[in-house]
Amino acid sequence: MIAVSSVDDKMNTEDLGISLTPKIEGQWRWTGTKTLQFEAKHRLPYATKYTLRVDKEHCVSAIEGKLDEEFFFEFSTATPNILQFAPYGIVSTLKPKCFLLFDQKIGMNDVLKHLRVVHSDGHTIQNEELELVNETTAKNEFESFLNANEGTHEKYVAFTFKHDLLKATQYTIQVPIGCPSAEGPLKTTSEWSASFQTYEPLKIIDW
Repeated sequence: MIAVSSVDDKMNTEDLGISLTPKIEGQWRWTGTKTLQFEAKHRLPYATKYTLRVDKEHCVSAIEGKLDEEFFFEFSTATPNILQFAPYGIVSTLKPKCFLLFDQKIGMNDVLKHLRVVHSDGHTIQNEELELVNETTAKNEFESFLNANEGTHEKYVAFTFKHDLLKATQYTIQVPIGCPSAEGPLKTTSEWSASFQTYEPLKIIDW
């Protein structure tokens, strides 16, 4: 057992009954005689729940004091959040390219299977009618979004439609509850949506 008053940065936290799961690469260090701090080597993965435990039998102070009960604390990192979306407003093509930029790594195919496209009469376009845009096209089409944020390579999904959309129709892109992350097992707990509209047919408005 190691006294809590120790300031040895190389102590084994298991001797103090301290555990953090899932395990994270980093270092525990004392910042005084009563405060123990963990410094992660890298950013914590998103969409992950962490559990900190301090075993009452192993955590012993310099004067042999023990905890009355085990200390237990949970915290979670954020689930996927959409930072940017395109297109907005009225689009000039019936096969628009849609782009969603997330704040963390995602699986393009997983998100494409999860999202929904609904037009104004309530009809949902089947996911089989959507297809991913290749990386080169996505970089050309959405360069401003991708260049404005660092490390975006695995954080976006870009897709288009296999068939022409209807004219003069509003379409809503929905990301329902349960959107997965590529960084951890937790999924979103709220729905996100955004809309665009296709152009109207040619018509004479004055004569």
